[in-house]
Amino acid sequence: MKTLPKYWISVMAVSGALLFTGNQSAHAFTVYDPTVHAQMIISTAQEIAKFAEMVNNQVKEIRKLEEQVSTLRHYVTLFGDPGAQKLPSLGLIKNDLNLPEVGVHLGDLVKRADAVKAMVNDGGGVFAAIGQEFTTPGGSKVRRDGRFYRPVAVMQEATANYLAVLRQSSERRALLKAEIAKTTEALNEAKDDAQVQKLTGTLVTLGSALQETGDLVEQATASAIVQDIATRTDEKRQEAARAEESSAEFHEAMHAFGRTFRVMSTPTAFPTR
Repeated sequence: MKTLPKYWISVMAVSGALLFTGNQSAHAFTVYDPTVHAQMIISTAQEIAKFAEMVNNQVKEIRKLEEQVSTLRHYVTLFGDPGAQKLPSLGLIKNDLNLPEVGVHLGDLVKRADAVKAMVNDGGGVFAAIGQEFTTPGGSKVRRDGRFYRPVAVMQEATANYLAVLRQSSERRALLKAEIAKTTEALNEAKDDAQVQKLTGTLVTLGSALQETGDLVEQATASAIVQDIATRTDEKRQEAARAEESSAEFHEAMHAFGRTFRVMSTPTAFPTR
């Protein structure tokens, strides 16, 4: 058993005396056990000490949270809040991404080639239209065969597609370059890391869109070049076919001529009388 301090013994003695005095008139009184009373006081003190320790731990946790909040605020002050940064170019980027694809694939150009259109097209006044028919020297009206003009129609479609892509791409490039200049200026004036990162991402997106416009022009150019190669190749094929046919026709004509007209191998006898 632990030894009680002197002041606890005095307190218990006074308490016992008061209890004894207050119960003098009673026939019986409760026996006071100072050891039990002291143990109760010690247990209560221990509980209070545990509660105080728990409160102290909670205070430490609260202080840690305050330090974390302070660190976060300091981070936001240094690097900025990404959610608070607004991108001025976001609207332009969305509109550019929602634009329909410009240019037509070569296969579609071939499908929509119109021979009649090729006959009457004057290239905006640059060329002379040939019309759908012509007049012979004898005054006869002859309608042109569209089969011979479809290759020309395809080339005209490829040329028109290239010009349309070039015009639309030039307009897009002007808008994108202006927005890149604006975003670059904003990046130069950026005050925190969050703003720098968002503006840098915007510049990358705008640069990709600008590169795409150049790719579209190159695609349209390639379509025109490929079709021109195909047309020239077909012209040579047709020329070779015509030469072969002419050669065959010539040999056939010469053979028929030889069978019809024979060269005389004996001298011609003239009458002497």
